[in-house]
Amino acid sequence: MDIPKKRIRYSRASSARKKLKFSDDPDEIRILYVDTFDMFNVGHLRQLEKCKKLFVNGSLIVGIIGDENGRRKCLMSEYERGACVSQCHWVTDTICPCPTNITIHFLEDYFIDYLIVNEGEENDPKYSELKAAERIWPMKPVETLSTNDLLIRFIKKNDDFIERCLDKNISRHKLGIGIAKEWMIQSKITCKKVGNFFGKIKNYFSEELDEIKSVGETIASTILNIKKQTEKIMKNYVEIFEEKTEEFEEIVEQKFTANSQDQLF
Repeated sequence: MDIPKKRIRYSRASSARKKLKFSDDPDEIRILYVDTFDMFNVGHLRQLEKCKKLFVNGSLIVGIIGDENGRRKCLMSEYERGACVSQCHWVTDTICPCPTNITIHFLEDYFIDYLIVNEGEENDPKYSELKAAERIWPMKPVETLSTNDLLIRFIKKNDDFIERCLDKNISRHKLGIGIAKEWMIQSKITCKKVGNFFGKIKNYFSEELDEIKSVGETIASTILNIKKQTEKIMKNYVEIFEEKTEEFEEIVEQKFTANSQDQLF
């Protein structure tokens, strides 16, 4: 789609409406992207980044669908969602709450040039007026993490999250679960704790047995060395004793022979 010529802006938005940030750039292109932004995540960040980079001199205004106007239930309030979006680097300003039915009058009130929608949505009958006025800009959505992906993860691991909350002493009334569900998950937590306890005991005794085994091996090795040294010492002692005994016997024999000869003469 070609960028239409810049329109002349005769006045700012009325004081009754939110005052948005404006750039001094005369060629600034102000675009609006509207979504719920529930469970604000990296998928939203990538989408807003893509919106911002549609135009070199683009200024991104983000509309956060309010709690009363939302077509689906949200986990986060409009204030929480708006606070998250307003901190995004790519966002110039926010409109919260923002209606779901965007008209040319709304765009003019906020000095917005184009409404950004996902590809295919520009053919929706509610956008016929904007499409005829060339005030709508379709964009291919970013294929990445979405709020639905996070909800699917939560549903799949619902019991794990409830278990984590109960383990932190959050009551079942706050979690909105019945006593039977609480008992079942508490039993699961208790079984895990018992299993971990016996696992620690097993590891402790395994380490102790390994240590005892190591000490026993050291003692056995020391005893073996002592035995070897003792045998060596005894062997040397026996050899010396036998040698001295032979010498003593020779001396005794010589003395006895000498005495015998003296008695004969």
